[in-house]
Amino acid sequence: MKRSKCVRLLLENGANPNHVLSGTKMTPLHWAAFYQDTATIRALAIKGAELTFDFQDCSPVCVAGFRGHRVIVNLFLKLFFRDINLDEYDEKPRPTLSDAVSNFYQFVNKEMGGKDNTE
Repeated sequence: MKRSKCVRLLLENGANPNHVLSGTKMTPLHWAAFYQDTATIRALAIKGAELTFDFQDCSPVCVAGFRGHRVIVNLFLKLFFRDINLDEYDEKPRPTLSDAVSNFYQFVNKEMGGKDNTE
């Protein structure tokens, strides 16, 4: 049986969508975020799951973010924070490592009075 079907069956029969596992301090939303399980996240949200900070003071959104699950972070934003869209923040080009090194060199050069002390 698929995880999401199992979760829906449990929820339909009274399971707590905010249950915290004593060993890990993770809720079902934490696990769904960890495994990128969009169907389970939706099912839990419909049944009243909350974005708790039980696991190492980290919410399910944090878990998704730390694991690089951008789609899951956006899903959480749509389900729990309807007015926020991460895609709006991607309009600016991100600096490259080369840009960062160049900026650092310019800063150091300026601080040293314009002298080239790289010898």
